[in-house]
Amino acid sequence: MADEERRSLQQVVPISDRVRCTDWMELDKAMHGSKGVYGRTVDFFPALFRSADRRVNLNKARDWWKKQESTAAQLADPRQHKYSTGRQRVRHQALGGRGRQLGAHWEWLYPLMLVEF
Repeated sequence: MADEERRSLQQVVPISDRVRCTDWMELDKAMHGSKGVYGRTVDFFPALFRSADRRVNLNKARDWWKKQESTAAQLADPRQHKYSTGRQRVRHQALGGRGRQLGAHWEWLYPLMLVEF
């Protein structure tokens, strides 16, 4: 077991980059035809296809092309846009009803706090 090779880290690509890549593939396919579109895609987007093995990169491009409709459906889902921007818009911890419920022995404190503030 000691001589096993270490596995490389999984490369995660955002869905927006996948859509950008497949849109480019559509344009390239219309201009140059479908032959060699996956190889041209890998060459055009080296930041998205980072594997040292070209076969792996070609399979990744082929898989993205096959899943193009499901990717578009994922982007149409409003829950997907929660993390689409860099900043968080909603502070979930501040919403009412979240967190632990106060025990009965603290109920006397709430009216006092309302009067004070």
